[in-house]
Amino acid sequence: MLKPANHYYSKPDYIPPKRPYGFEALQRDILDFAARTLVTNGRLAMWMPTSDDEATNFPVPMHQNLEIVNVSTQNFNLCE
Repeated sequence: MLKPANHYYSKPDYIPPKRPYGFEALQRDILDFAARTLVTNGRLAMWMPTSDDEATNFPVPMHQNLEIVNVSTQNFNLCE
């Protein structure tokens, strides 16, 4: 018979650790996870906050085992 797991994070006094986690590291980890776990022909959709400044080009995150199918942008706060 299996004993119930005693997960430290399920205790009422648990405080999650706080460590710096940069945006680039987060993107890299998401892409690595997707490359390992997506089923064949599976898709990953990501939202990436950027500036509305049209003069600025932001690199699209890439992974050697994933293919970019589409990149779509949405402009916010445009006043005319």
